[in-house]
Amino acid sequence: MKNFNYTCRKSDGALERGTVQAEDRSDAVSQLKQRGLIVVSVVEGGKAAAKQTSAGGGSLSPKAQRIVLAVLLAVLAAVVGIRYLPGLLNRKPAPKPKTVQKPQAEKPKPAPKTEVAEKTEIAPPSTNATPVEAKKPARPGVGKFTMPNGRELTYRLPEPGKTVTIHVQGKMYEADSEGNVVETTPKKLFDNPIENQLVGMAVDGGMFIPGFLKGLDQNAVIQIMQKPVEAQPDDTEEDLAKRQAVAQLKEAVLAYIENGGTFDDFVDQMFASIKEERSFKVEGIRNISQLLKQGKLAEAKEYRDLVNKDLAEKGFSPLRLPPRFQEQMK
Repeated sequence: MKNFNYTCRKSDGALERGTVQAEDRSDAVSQLKQRGLIVVSVVEGGKAAAKQTSAGGGSLSPKAQRIVLAVLLAVLAAVVGIRYLPGLLNRKPAPKPKTVQKPQAEKPKPAPKTEVAEKTEIAPPSTNATPVEAKKPARPGVGKFTMPNGRELTYRLPEPGKTVTIHVQGKMYEADSEGNVVETTPKKLFDNPIENQLVGMAVDGGMFIPGFLKGLDQNAVIQIMQKPVEAQPDDTEEDLAKRQAVAQLKEAVLAYIENGGTFDDFVDQMFASIKEERSFKVEGIRNISQLLKQGKLAEAKEYRDLVNKDLAEKGFSPLRLPPRFQEQMK
C-alpha cells in the first residue's frame, strides 16, 4: 500500500487535507469520492505511521527500563570520577594576581573667572512673521488600523485626494490619505463559495481565483451549475443583475460540459480573457448551444463566425468551443 497526500473540498466548500493509503492514485481518488469529497489534488509521498513492536519483540517493561537507566548513570558517574578526581585533588591553588596601581588623574584646573554680562530682555516673536511651508515627505506615510479580530495592520498611505484598496483575510478596505479606513467588502450573494467565485467570472470587471475552481469533481460541478439562481428580498438592482449573469454563466458551463468540454478548460478560457472578451465568449457559447439544440446548424455556424469576427476586430482570441460543437459545425 502507498501513502497519498490529498487536498479535497467538502460539500460546503471547506478545504480538507490529509493522507490516505491506497494501491495507486486512482484507488486513492476513488476512496475520497466515496467519502463525498471533491478532489482537488492527490500526490504520492505521505509518511506511514510507525509500526508498533509486538509483545514478544524484545521491548523492555517500564520497570526494567528504569533499572537499566540507573545502572548506566552509575557507570557514567564512576567513569567521570576515575577520570577527573585525581587531578582535582592534586590541583594547586592559582596564584593571586598582582594589584597594579592606577595613576591618579590630574585634577582639572579651575577656569578663570569671567565678568558676567548684564541681562537683556528677549522680545516675543512678531505676530506678522510668515509661517514656513512644511515640505511634503519624499515617500508617503504609513497608516494603521485594527481589524475585527484585533490584529493591527499597517499600510502605505496614498497621495492626497486618492484612495487605496486593501485586501486582507477575505475582506476589502478602502483607505484615504488621511488614514480613514472603510470596509468595502462586496456582499456575498451565495452561501456556496464556488458560486461566489462564479460571480467574479460572470460580472464585467469581476475577479476570481482559477485554482479555487480547477480540479473539482465534474459531477459536483454539474450539480452546482444545475442549482437554480434565486433572488432574495434584500437584493438591490445590482445584486439582481449579478444573479442574472451567474445564471447565464451556469447555462454556458453546462452546455460546455455536455458537449465534451471540461470545467477546467472553461475556467482557463475565462481566466485568459479580459472582462469584455469574457462576456462575449460566455454569451457566444450559450447562444450557440441554444441554436444547436433547436437544430439550427446553419444559424449556429453563422453566429459563431460573427462572434469570432467581432472578437478579432477587438484584438481578442477566437471562441474555443467544446469538441461536440466543433464536430456538429464542421
